[in-house]
Amino acid sequence: MKALLDAFNERQRQIDSEGWKPEHDDTHTDGELAAAASTYAWSACVQVTGHALPKTPPAVWPFEKAWWKPATDPRRNLVKAAALILAEIERLDRARGAPAQTAQIVEWRPIEEAEKYGDGCLLHAPNLIHPDFNPKGVVDGYWQDDEGWIGAIWCAQHDCWHEMVIHPTHFMPKPDSPTSQSASESEA
Repeated sequence: MKALLDAFNERQRQIDSEGWKPEHDDTHTDGELAAAASTYAWSACVQVTGHALPKTPPAVWPFEKAWWKPATDPRRNLVKAAALILAEIERLDRARGAPAQTAQIVEWRPIEEAEKYGDGCLLHAPNLIHPDFNPKGVVDGYWQDDEGWIGAIWCAQHDCWHEMVIHPTHFMPKPDSPTSQSASESEA
């Protein structure tokens, strides 16, 4: 799962830091993004087989030579390739008129950043780690703001009748539910 998140994060970095927004990607209609991805995947292949990368990009590199920036780490090159493949898939979907779907990246964040009201979230609570029942200490939790005897605390549903107080260190927003279209696409 980390590899997938790394690819999503690299794709977002390309948009935010490099300025390669969807409108720009849509101008590359001759397979340039896929070709660029292939050069980064090729770079990783060269590196893992113990060979040195050439100073110039491969012949299929579709852009100016100055834009070819392979990393010294083969994994990093594969992450770049994956992000470019995502960009090309998104471009193809837009060209076909597929409805836009924003990828939602969910990752663990410090509990101090959590919204204390809403639909709940996943919580990491070290006090709930148990080698047999909950080795990762992850629960579906929510903020309980009770002015009564309990006070404002993080809670998790222990069973259908009981809540338990937890002491989370991190949270992760719950991802959006898949749309009916994406569910039907996955069945195809």
